[in-house]
Amino acid sequence: MSDGVRLVPPVDRLDFEEGSLLLYERRLVSLSVLGAAVADLSATPTTVAALAEGLREAFGDPADGSADEATAAVVAALLALGVLEAAPTPDP
Repeated sequence: MSDGVRLVPPVDRLDFEEGSLLLYERRLVSLSVLGAAVADLSATPTTVAALAEGLREAFGDPADGSADEATAAVVAALLALGVLEAAPTPDP
């Protein structure tokens, strides 16, 4: 997996207390609060490390494991769903 990712822009988005619904042309994706935060943080190309830092700032460290590993797992799931796509790694 490339380290750079970005949000695939949905046709529409509905945010609510428990997360977000992203409407794409042929599917509807429900995201948890954590997934919605990843979508927000990846509106422009970013890295998995930058996402991990943003999630750590918003939610603190995960109870088990590292924030980097947890973020990589979330990113992999969102890539598989088509919510995120690989992007050139942004310049520092």
